[in-house]
Amino acid sequence: MFVQIEFRHFFTQKAFCELQKAFANLDLDNRYAAETWAVPKIELKIKQALKILGEGENVFECDRDFYDDFIIPQLDYLASEHIEMVKNDWKNQNIWSKEDRKGWSEEALIMIRQGRENLRFSNYLSIEIKRAVAIQLDEFEEFLNDLIDSQDLELNPKLCFNWIRADVECFFYFLRKNKQIKELSDAQLGKIIDNVFECLPNTDSQHHTKIKGSRKHLNNLKNEDRFPDESIKRLRKVFGESFFKPKPDM
Repeated sequence: MFVQIEFRHFFTQKAFCELQKAFANLDLDNRYAAETWAVPKIELKIKQALKILGEGENVFECDRDFYDDFIIPQLDYLASEHIEMVKNDWKNQNIWSKEDRKGWSEEALIMIRQGRENLRFSNYLSIEIKRAVAIQLDEFEEFLNDLIDSQDLELNPKLCFNWIRADVECFFYFLRKNKQIKELSDAQLGKIIDNVFECLPNTDSQHHTKIKGSRKHLNNLKNEDRFPDESIKRLRKVFGESFFKPKPDM
């Protein structure tokens, strides 16, 4: 079992007790099963099995201290580990744009400010731990602000079409019209196109560029029902005539 240390574990006595209990549950002798954990323990040691792989698998028992072997070694990595958690959360929620990152980050920044205040009155923590957590909170805030503005492809994955912008927008317009994707408004579908895809600026180019203004272009296609002739020709070559015929309602 692996116990993940998070900032929140240091902000309240209850959360710190939960962390101690999770650590104590790793004890081979199960000495803490009956503990109520009303207040944090000043001393907490467990016995763990250590596997050493070689020609065979050798297992040794070793003592581990909650503070010296568990808390202290991980304190210097709290900020970087939380940034990885943020990245994973953004990926899972499809948060790619700078505006969406800022909106998501507001709660995290509130957590940082409240956490700093809670640390001031956390008499269940040593001065050394409080200082170390405060430093990590500062680093996390700096990392987070950098991440909001980051152009890292890991955070801005783009699917690059070897088509021009009009081809891409026509393609998604007909996917929606023919009910091959669920119904989305022009604003919703346009946001997806602008944030997730790139295209060629012209048919002779080999370098992809961002797509902008798809909501407006989709709206024009819907209201005017006029399509770029060259885009339609290129899409016909790829998908055939049937792609442009509306599918009957199921």
